[in-house]
Amino acid sequence: MNNAVNTLLIPVAELAPGAVAKIRNDVINALVPMVSRELNKPPEKLVVRDIRSYDDLYWGTDATLTTAVLTGNIWSFEIDDDASYGTFNLLNSAAHQTMADNRFVAIYGVYDRRMALATPIMQALSELKFTVGGNDRAIWDLQSMQAYPSKMAAVTTSAVVIPQNTDYQIYALQNISDDGGGGAAQDTQCYIMLQGVIVEPMGKVLSP
Repeated sequence: MNNAVNTLLIPVAELAPGAVAKIRNDVINALVPMVSRELNKPPEKLVVRDIRSYDDLYWGTDATLTTAVLTGNIWSFEIDDDASYGTFNLLNSAAHQTMADNRFVAIYGVYDRRMALATPIMQALSELKFTVGGNDRAIWDLQSMQAYPSKMAAVTTSAVVIPQNTDYQIYALQNISDDGGGGAAQDTQCYIMLQGVIVEPMGKVLSP
């Protein structure tokens, strides 16, 4: 976990079996002691679980997104092409940009879910940018995993950590527009799913 802005994403297809699990375990093994110290709680009083799009990150609820996830823990949304093509879009809610009290997040990977569709579409997003505490924490280039359509996922050994009560923003660079039509029906569908973990005190939420 370093402070470099341009972070290398490694396509999962290029990793040996078990490597992704090791990265996830390494992230957890680094995050749990940090949270234990911050909250003055023993590790056995902490819960580790996977991130949820809305409850943890308020994903896809910004006003620039034409179809909001609202309160559903799903990752799909639409981008208004006319307003956002060629620019970095905010992907988490403008009204919820501070990590909750007693909640610590570490994001270590991304999964492109388009290939699970009956008819795969082009990927609208080419980069993700994470800002934490007012500083650009990481920029992920999503193009490396496009070479492996059967396993379109990538991870990094430099997880993006968002501590409790810390401002954060998640942006995406949109690199394609719609087919030239107008209205919400022509907006670009996005199917990016983040991979990461939450560490929080036992009992903060229902057990996953």
